[in-house]
Amino acid sequence: MTTRRRLLQNSLALGALGVASTDAAIAATRGKTAAAAQPEAPLREPLAAASLHKLYRRIRFGADGAAVYWWLHGTRYGLVDNVLTPFFDMHVASIHRRRDLDADRYEISSASAIYYTATGATTLLERWPNPVTGAEVKFDYPAPRVTLASYSLRDGVLAEPEAPGARSERKHFVGPARADAGRVWLDEASYIRVDRGSTPPMKVHDMYTYSVAAADLAAPLAFTPALAAFNDFNDWSPRFEMGDRPGSSISRCTGSKVATFEELPATWRALFAARHPQGFDALR
Repeated sequence: MTTRRRLLQNSLALGALGVASTDAAIAATRGKTAAAAQPEAPLREPLAAASLHKLYRRIRFGADGAAVYWWLHGTRYGLVDNVLTPFFDMHVASIHRRRDLDADRYEISSASAIYYTATGATTLLERWPNPVTGAEVKFDYPAPRVTLASYSLRDGVLAEPEAPGARSERKHFVGPARADAGRVWLDEASYIRVDRGSTPPMKVHDMYTYSVAAADLAAPLAFTPALAAFNDFNDWSPRFEMGDRPGSSISRCTGSKVATFEELPATWRALFAARHPQGFDALR
């Protein structure tokens, strides 16, 4: 979920941070679970502008050294001539391990896996009948890769992974926070323009709304439960083989943060076990 984004299958490299930094982050924190982490201090004023990036870290990730999991389940659609057509269901899960660098900066090592099924089904979709082109499209499912991102409690995102073999333009927005019905709500949006040179740039817009119980933010917890709603609004993915046909791809998903692998949805775990059973081992 930070996404960045799992759908783009980001590389290990992070420029100046590099693979060595990723390895160091994993080695320094391997094996620590959310339940074993030290409780985080209460967030006294979650709606204050000065608390924005502390709130984001509390909602999105775990305590220092701990791994947490996010899952999303929903449907991807195609939008052509303002007609919305269901394509398939999406089953997404990711692992995120935090390492604090100092009082302001921290790193997140992540890995993710996304699987498609026919709408309402649980069997992996390997050949998809594209309703726009009428052609059958073969789907592959790359193994999860560890990526590294860095953040600041003052400034937000400092560095994110790049898509392999591409140049990316990114914009990232968080907040403001708001309170309603005993919960605190936080919006996150990102714009990514991926240019691979040989094809037209792909424009991706990711939009999340997170929510967390206000009482949990006021308590010293080692793990803070949170919920998420997700939508994206994208150009056609190259894997859909749309050619130059006009249209957009849209998804609608919901999910949550959980403390253990076993709490991830059963359908995703079954698909993961069949395809990538060791896919998260580096961060667990």
